[in-house]
Amino acid sequence: MHPLRAIGSAIISVTFLVVSITPSTAGSALVPLKTGPLDQTLADANTTYLTWSEPLARDHRRYNAWSQPLAGGTRIKMNSKGSLGFPGGINGNTTETVYQEISGGGSWIGMFDMATGASSIAPRAVNTTLWEWAPSASSTHLLFGRNNFRGNDSLWKVLLFDRVAKTTVLLDWARNRCSCIYPEELTEDYATWTKCVGTGCNVWYYDIAAETKAKVPNPGREQYYAAVSSTTGNIYYASSGPACGEDVHIMRWNPALGGDPVSVVTLDPGFDLSGRLGVAGDGVDADDVILARASCTSRFHANIYMIEDAQAAVSTARVGPASSLSGAAKREAGPDARP
Repeated sequence: MHPLRAIGSAIISVTFLVVSITPSTAGSALVPLKTGPLDQTLADANTTYLTWSEPLARDHRRYNAWSQPLAGGTRIKMNSKGSLGFPGGINGNTTETVYQEISGGGSWIGMFDMATGASSIAPRAVNTTLWEWAPSASSTHLLFGRNNFRGNDSLWKVLLFDRVAKTTVLLDWARNRCSCIYPEELTEDYATWTKCVGTGCNVWYYDIAAETKAKVPNPGREQYYAAVSSTTGNIYYASSGPACGEDVHIMRWNPALGGDPVSVVTLDPGFDLSGRLGVAGDGVDADDVILARASCTSRFHANIYMIEDAQAAVSTARVGPASSLSGAAKREAGPDARP
């Protein structure tokens, strides 16, 4: 089930519903990137750098956003001292990424150079007095969420900012009472997000050139955490039954090619995803999918792994419709919920 369907907005202590993953096919390898006793989530990578969020060892409620060379070495904290930090999507194979900083009861989006450690504030059109969160960057656009918590009818928005034209497009929205729409990943061609309405969650994508949006095909299952490859255009996402860790698959689908989605990896029962998926494309023809895995029974503790060559991997398991909703999992407030 999509871990973000049940959100409390009263506190900012951040723990995520998560799951661990075991490939069911020899065609894909699950490579550990970050392990250890601390919760590690919201990961992304390109061919050179890895970004993720983890809490302080002395205070597991205080998450920071980190960047580090993928090959290892010194890590750099993105957010300022005393704040909370959550990383966003990396701008292709550049050194630029974005992050969310929470301090003083507010949230704003910053730009970060992973090579130099320099940070700056995103443009004024992106940062307002409202709650900006879940950013992702391409060379031409910024994808992010904006929340207004004044009442049940206030809006949660998924927005796409044109960095050249300085214009903003509203991709989708939901009312505050719903708490059910989440920005995901961005490339030069596509923006992705998750929207949960009624009894189900679906992955959506926006074709930037065509200025059109559509849902990824869904046989009646939960869909969430959509990542898109700047190399192949493949969209990767989680598909599952309604309960945490129920028949969870990492799926692949290409909006330009169409056809049926393909299961890349099948997770062991009782394991799901924490945070979001990311894609590290090599710029030629390969996709490495980045994920945080955790057990549904381990208080949401996650570590970070990579599925190598996900553009070619195929799971042997069949992915059918989900059963009726039951046993919905919950988590405490995350980067989308204002204290």
